[in-house]
Amino acid sequence: MKTSMAVPPSNAAAGHAQTIAIIGAGGHARETVLLLLQCGIARDAIAGFFVDDPYWSDISVEGFPLRRRGHFDPAHHDAVVAIGDSRLRRTVVESLPPGTRFPGFVHPSVISPADLSVAEGVILHAGCIITTNVQLGRHVHLNRGSQVGHDSVLGEFVTTAPGAIISGNCTIGTTAYLGAMSCIRERQEIGADSVIGMGAVVVGNVPAHATYVGNPARPLTRALA
Repeated sequence: MKTSMAVPPSNAAAGHAQTIAIIGAGGHARETVLLLLQCGIARDAIAGFFVDDPYWSDISVEGFPLRRRGHFDPAHHDAVVAIGDSRLRRTVVESLPPGTRFPGFVHPSVISPADLSVAEGVILHAGCIITTNVQLGRHVHLNRGSQVGHDSVLGEFVTTAPGAIISGNCTIGTTAYLGAMSCIRERQEIGADSVIGMGAVVVGNVPAHATYVGNPARPLTRALA
């Protein structure tokens, strides 16, 4: 185990001439820009925040221009899709032009094995801890202070909010979302497209497309009007 380098060798953006387009402009996008800067990416290497036309205006955000997503060009830009919603992030990634490059970034404070594979689009925010033999799928985003235990497998587009804990030998399905300070007991399976609520303590398997909340976590039910 060691603290990851500011720009890991697997990061496709290292030494690359293209500028980085941040897709999105919400809180997660702005925090991701901060991560890039703390990884040593120069401000002039960030092309700005790219958004859909209804969200565009002629302003700057955090000192970077807000730009129309239609102006994104993979011949000139790499893409960091900085959208916290797992399913929406997948939709946006799949809508970008063929040939788009998706570099991954690991904050310098992350603790991880030296041989951790950082797939395209993976973003690991400050304070994350990744232990041994963990597999991270494409476009996984782990927010501040998240932890992933030994032998766990996270599918593509999984998102954790700050402080989420995944114990050892867990399987987290594609586009699952784990809320802030949620905790998954060892050897559990979290189904694809599922949502684990803030602070939930998961002690059993969660089926696909479900929402679980509470301690112990149970399916969310809504009273009929």
